[in-house]
Amino acid sequence: MNINQGREMRKTLLTLTGALLGLTLTAGSAHAVKIRVQSAIPAKADEVVMLKDFADTVRDLTNGEVDIEVLPGVIYGS
Repeated sequence: MNINQGREMRKTLLTLTGALLGLTLTAGSAHAVKIRVQSAIPAKADEVVMLKDFADTVRDLTNGEVDIEVLPGVIYGS
């Protein structure tokens, strides 16, 4: 993966997360929301570390009402 692909992947990941968060917040639900974000990127990649930091910030700013679970490099079944 070259640098430009990494930047594009990071940008896409953050845009997708922001869109999911925006849709969740506009839903008007009164209970806690859990968002799972799956990635094919390994857990130690910079993008995953940044996404986990973002998830922690969202959890803090919403007093735990929005919880983002980051699933790096795994296959998740519902």
